[in-house]
Amino acid sequence: MGEQFLISRPGTKRSNKGIAGLSEFILALSIIFVGLVPPIIDLMGLAVGYGMTQLVARRTAARAANSTDYNSALNEMQTEALSLNNTALAQYCKLAPNGGYGGCGVDLYINETNIYTNKTTTYGPNVTLSAADPSSNIYECTVQANYQVSPLIPMTLIPFFASIEGVGQPFSFVTSWNVALEHPQLLDLNTTAYGLRRASWSGAAPLPPAPPSGALTSWNLVSTGTWAPEPGQTQLASSPYTYSLNDQTYDTGLALTAGQRISFQMLSTGGPGRVMGSVNGVTFETPTNTLDFVVPSSGNLIFTPQDWEGWSTTKYNLEVIVTN
Repeated sequence: MGEQFLISRPGTKRSNKGIAGLSEFILALSIIFVGLVPPIIDLMGLAVGYGMTQLVARRTAARAANSTDYNSALNEMQTEALSLNNTALAQYCKLAPNGGYGGCGVDLYINETNIYTNKTTTYGPNVTLSAADPSSNIYECTVQANYQVSPLIPMTLIPFFASIEGVGQPFSFVTSWNVALEHPQLLDLNTTAYGLRRASWSGAAPLPPAPPSGALTSWNLVSTGTWAPEPGQTQLASSPYTYSLNDQTYDTGLALTAGQRISFQMLSTGGPGRVMGSVNGVTFETPTNTLDFVVPSSGNLIFTPQDWEGWSTTKYNLEVIVTN
């Protein structure tokens, strides 16, 4: 009585297999997380970057195709590309331009396809054709976008992934977009035709009168040269205006009537070759030796000189001649 016995039962010891299995599970989960999740995230960023590159190509091609001349096409393309490069989406997917015109990431090409031989000639990058022939050729504006996307989660320190583009190294994209040119003569190096750009009207757009025979082919195309009155043409007003780039909005005070014709003559030696202005909100850009530009709307003539047109702080004399 009073004696105690220690009874040992086989199989009642705590097993370490459960703890070992949990450790293996954590190790496997870590390997999966490190080896699979970051690459998947990087591939998602790669897909977003490719879509962004396509958007840049499409938008810049449209801007270039709607420009008034080849230099404006390059400037419009570059401006649009730089604007898209700075968007939040481009910054998120680490999109960076790889070369291109002015470092913007895109280059401009002109495709000329002969309608009889079906042969296509490509001009570029950023070089236009010497002479356009719309009667025998179809013209397209092609923008090629060159970009690279850096990994969202760089895996440069992991040996297997370090050399893989898109995961351990930046991935390069080259995409393009084509837009047909309805007025290819505006991109001709030999042309003197410049169209209205960014025109806006309040209410209905004014319909310009038909130009006299031999003066213009349409209201938004002009000829250039030294002004001289044509037979039957009466000079209604003439006055030189002196202004510079400092005068961002220069109102000449000259009241124009729709249907009148105006000619510009740069009187200063070495003066700018082009000028931007507006009449009653209708914006135009034209050479400073324009002849017989048909006024599309009634209002004051306002000049808005731009530095990329050659205007500076130096004052230049630009004569305006108003005729019937």
